[in-house]
Amino acid sequence: MCEGTHTFTLKNGAKFTVYTSPYQPRFWGSFQYDRDQDRFNTASQVAPGHSSIANHPIPDFPNVDIIMTHGPPQGIFDWTISGEGAGCENLLRAASRARPRLYCFGHIHESHGAKMVTWKDNKNLIGKEVGNDPRKHSAY
Repeated sequence: MCEGTHTFTLKNGAKFTVYTSPYQPRFWGSFQYDRDQDRFNTASQVAPGHSSIANHPIPDFPNVDIIMTHGPPQGIFDWTISGEGAGCENLLRAASRARPRLYCFGHIHESHGAKMVTWKDNKNLIGKEVGNDPRKHSAY
């Protein structure tokens, strides 16, 4: 999976844009970056204390239909068997900003599923916790 944005046109003329990235925060496996490094947001979009290393940042809404990444965003199907959240805060920030129609990711085998969301108009609402369960986030 090459990092970046790819546009496809179907035989019926329909077009869709996919953002893909094999990178994940330092946890386990290949294609790693430090957690304070942001591969997905530009320097003007990063969280405080983080630095942008984005060669191919995730586009703003409405420029991407599907996001596919190796690892999960923070707090969304990212809990490991040890109870550790392995997701990426920067991916959550980028997904909240991009508001894709579909977001597919993997890596954390023990935390899987599907979730239907409705994006809110406020693209600045990034990963607020819901209730007392740190595994439940709303970036939508």
